[in-house]
Amino acid sequence: MIIDINGVSAVNGITPFPNRRTDTRFGAQPTPEPVPLDVDGVPQWPPYVPFPALNGVAALTGLPASAKVVKRPIIAVKVDNFFRARPQFGLNQADAVFELNVEGVTRFIALFHSNLPERLGPARSVRTADLDLLAAMNRPIITYSGANVGVSQWLTAAENAGVLVDFSSQRSPCYFREPTRPGPHNLLLDPTCVLADAPQAGPARPLWSIDVGWTPGVLPSTPDSTFDVDMDGVDVTWKWNVDSRRYLRFQDDAPHLAEPDVPVTASNVVLIESKHVPSPADVRSPNPISVGSGRAIVHRDGRAVPCTWSRQSPFDPFTFFDAASGITIPLDVGVTFVELVRQL
Repeated sequence: MIIDINGVSAVNGITPFPNRRTDTRFGAQPTPEPVPLDVDGVPQWPPYVPFPALNGVAALTGLPASAKVVKRPIIAVKVDNFFRARPQFGLNQADAVFELNVEGVTRFIALFHSNLPERLGPARSVRTADLDLLAAMNRPIITYSGANVGVSQWLTAAENAGVLVDFSSQRSPCYFREPTRPGPHNLLLDPTCVLADAPQAGPARPLWSIDVGWTPGVLPSTPDSTFDVDMDGVDVTWKWNVDSRRYLRFQDDAPHLAEPDVPVTASNVVLIESKHVPSPADVRSPNPISVGSGRAIVHRDGRAVPCTWSRQSPFDPFTFFDAASGITIPLDVGVTFVELVRQL
């Protein structure tokens, strides 16, 4: 029997999105579908045509949204997490955040859709690992400070195929320096300006399934009032707050605050074990793999649910499921924080 259910839930119903079927009955996963490379090792993306907007639901949070909001693209901002870049601007208002290891520290891909703060950043450079995540966002706008030659070639190929909109500070407006911060950790951007200057971007689409009423039921789970995340160069801790029903993020034993002194929180925190390999564009830079499958932990509703993550291609959303039963584990409505941890 095949039951094909996948989507984002909200008060006004389920919105389906394109997906690939995976047989999880015996724990077997399909071989990931690689993007072909040219003679220089640059991915040659197939031509991409964006899917239409969802109806009445914010793609990343599963919450009700106006017609104006659902038509917006995702603005993906590469955000600095070096200590001189803190507190970041607007990070607390992102719909979703990916945290990735770079060279001895972490950086964020902060995804803005429902909310458009006045200032975002500090923006820093793109890495090769970002492309596989961006490809699933239905032609998002990627905003960043710059990139080396190899990464720039990857971005150009992706933009030429319609996979994303390249909005580098090197050739785009809407960026400015914050004079009270030291460079290079002071490059900010205006998201309203970005939207006005990138009309070719596609409307936001889901990156995972969402179900506000889901419970673990018979699946293994444990209370997670406090848990640590092993990332490079920063001590990360999340604490469940029963009153707000959100996880509060701590960095280096202090609350993680966004400008001006607003806590960074999430309804879901997902740990994805990712094999880290040297970046094809710079062997000094780690490249976490986000296509394929591996172990994961979904933290929602104050409980930790061990599971498996799966994506067959860069264009697919993430699926989280229990390997023994094949039961899908959806996320709660609200903000999601994804930690790409090193494979144990």
